[in-house]
Amino acid sequence: MSRKYFYIAAAVVVILVAAASAASMKKQSAPLFSDRSHRTAVLAGTPVDVEVVSMDASRQEGLSGRTSLPQGQGMLFVFDSDSMWGFWMKDMNLAIDIVWLNAQGSVVTVASNIAPDTYPEIFYPSAPARYVIELPAGWAAAHNLAEGQQVVI
Repeated sequence: MSRKYFYIAAAVVVILVAAASAASMKKQSAPLFSDRSHRTAVLAGTPVDVEVVSMDASRQEGLSGRTSLPQGQGMLFVFDSDSMWGFWMKDMNLAIDIVWLNAQGSVVTVASNIAPDTYPEIFYPSAPARYVIELPAGWAAAHNLAEGQQVVI
């Protein structure tokens, strides 16, 4: 076999190995926030168990239809990009606090004690957000959660 064909064959082998390695790595890496998984978020120094919703259908459903949201629990909405994500109280049975976070986890807006009867009003952050956490009504005030504070998830 000539040198030319040897180098071509070697290059093809390197490309195939690299492609197989990349495909293997892609299969092994799980998304950072899997839909309907649970995480711990630390807000104002207090840990909260949050249910993650990262798919469109799950985000649209949110806490709708639930009759309670125990203290120490919440729901984390994960979006693919920063935007002025609006929230409403359609089909909600309980009041909540809504906390918008930017991509770095800093609180940009807190809307407190949002009642179900506010529907169809839509609540927006004061600046683009990447994440939203819904908490039991009164949680933010009880824990002194304020704009600019860092949330760790």
